[in-house]
Amino acid sequence: MRIHFLPLLFAFSFSVFTVSVAHAQWLPTGIPASDNVKCFAAIGGYLFAGTHPDGVFRSMDNGATWTKVNTGLPASPVFVNALITSGGKVFAAIESYGIYVTTDNGAHWTTSGSGVANTSVRCLTENGGNIFAGTFDGGAYLSTNGGATWNSASNGLPDLYVLALAVSGGNVFAGTSLGASLSTDNGTTWTDVDSGLPQSFVNAFAVIGNKVFAGTSDYGVFVTTNNGTSWDSVNTGLPKVGIYDFDTVGGNLLAGSNNGMFLSTDGGAHWTEVDTGLGDTSTGIVGINAIIQSGGYLLAGGSGSFRRPISEFDLTPVKEIQTTLPASLSLAQNYPNPFASSTTISFSLSASAPVILRVYNALGEAVATLVYDEMDAGQHNVTFHGENLQNGLYFYRLTAGKDSQNGLMTILH
Repeated sequence: MRIHFLPLLFAFSFSVFTVSVAHAQWLPTGIPASDNVKCFAAIGGYLFAGTHPDGVFRSMDNGATWTKVNTGLPASPVFVNALITSGGKVFAAIESYGIYVTTDNGAHWTTSGSGVANTSVRCLTENGGNIFAGTFDGGAYLSTNGGATWNSASNGLPDLYVLALAVSGGNVFAGTSLGASLSTDNGTTWTDVDSGLPQSFVNAFAVIGNKVFAGTSDYGVFVTTNNGTSWDSVNTGLPKVGIYDFDTVGGNLLAGSNNGMFLSTDGGAHWTEVDTGLGDTSTGIVGINAIIQSGGYLLAGGSGSFRRPISEFDLTPVKEIQTTLPASLSLAQNYPNPFASSTTISFSLSASAPVILRVYNALGEAVATLVYDEMDAGQHNVTFHGENLQNGLYFYRLTAGKDSQNGLMTILH
């Protein structure tokens, strides 16, 4: 048997990509429209969605199908405001009940330590193994021991309604009902950093390089390049909408709003609607609270869940940015191999880099995109599910910056 392996069409130096969305079509998945999807999180081959009022859903096929996993959570209705993964655990912020944690991928949940019980936790983030929680009228809390205990970390916060948290270069940003605050000492103290921001709820942050984007309730998107010393409006093409979440695709920025999804390919300077399929003229566009990437798909959460393959977007490099690329990478043999249902692909990076990990069949046709994102230096493990593929030989190709390596694996049901 002759096997032809077709080369990838993408090469990095590193490049920022624009996304053509003329034929974009979001399709609903298994979470019903009666559930308001508020947040997503991913760990290994599992994807989690937090909803109002049906608690946590879990997917093992990149969001195509979902199952409720609420064992151990409070009795229904369960309002999940935020999800985060840390140290192999998944943490869920439950309205009025504090924080719950699972160590077995959602099979069972237990309360996460002391200090935040019966509070309304609205957001979560991690900074070097430390987990921050933002509450509604209770300020910020910090756990330095994997959620075993939580302590108040609100000294200097001008407002105790903390709706969003994000980390940039070791600094922690907090979005409040009055604007933004910054901690440069891991939550010990906070200072106002809202010059140029309107007095509005800051619901979401995104970090791309030295840029921090803030999504507001009434005034769209703002950006800072100096750790919040000043903020500038970046709303050309963006109607007056409330922004609830961000995600990035190859350096581009997606914003979920109370009126659908918007995309910027130039650092927020201009925005385009990308919400075809997120509603229709009779029902209206769905408000989007959450966005995440998983296994080559983009997923959006609002009244139900939606997804779209990243591979359907036309990615074209438009501007090269000089950056430090890894001198080397190491791609391990997948394990187990051969496999029937799932296998793990492990690799390590010597420095942060734009990474693509794809699986190809023996004809060189891409069958899955497992990673398409900027990744940090270190060891990474990615789960690949092959239950729906035919028996046979498959390639997997890892590209990090200018370096690439290939591996072979066999599916045998």
